Amino acid sequence: VFALLLVGITGYGIYGVNAVDSVISFDVNPSIEMTVNKNERVLQVKPLNNDAQIVIGEMDFKNTDLEVAINALIGSMLKNGYIDDIQNSILISVENPDEAKEAALQAKLGEEIAKLLQASSIDGAILSQSLTDDDSLTMLADENDITRGRAQLIRQLVNTNANYKFEDLAKLSINELNLLIESKDLILEN
Repeated sequence: VFALLLVGITGYGIYGVNAVDSVISFDVNPSIEMTVNKNERVLQVKPLNNDAQIVIGEMDFKNTDLEVAINALIGSMLKNGYIDDIQNSILISVENPDEAKEAALQAKLGEEIAKLLQASSIDGAILSQSLTDDDSLTMLADENDITRGRAQLIRQLVNTNANYKFEDLAKLSINELNLLIESKDLILEN
């Protein structure tokens, strides 16, 4: 009985630490997807395009605190010229089954990134959204080497105007998509 109890406790501890609690994606033009556990420790950081490979470089984020990883990623985007005075829009997408936790994580990440941009004297635009688990969204993201968050934003744009083509919008940076949203005064979900 003691051995079973010990295995059960150990298994729960390992599962809790290694289980994905939230999926977070960051898009500027680099598209990066990150999974974190319930303690906001990074499980994996996945570059989804060549620009993201440059941003991540040799950094290893496994078991890093989420805020430390965000600092490093935004710092690298600034250093490598992906974020500057002109290209200053960032899309944060968060997926978590608990809507309250999802909203709190969105707010926390938005505040942290805003502070990092202000520290670099950049007046940035931070777009934030809840991410839905959707197979068609995953397929669109995979086909275009972008995050599901970016695919969700683009799909919403396409739904507002029949002249927009997903493939064309997928080539635009988040800054260009943000300018399109603002110029058309579009109200998007999430």
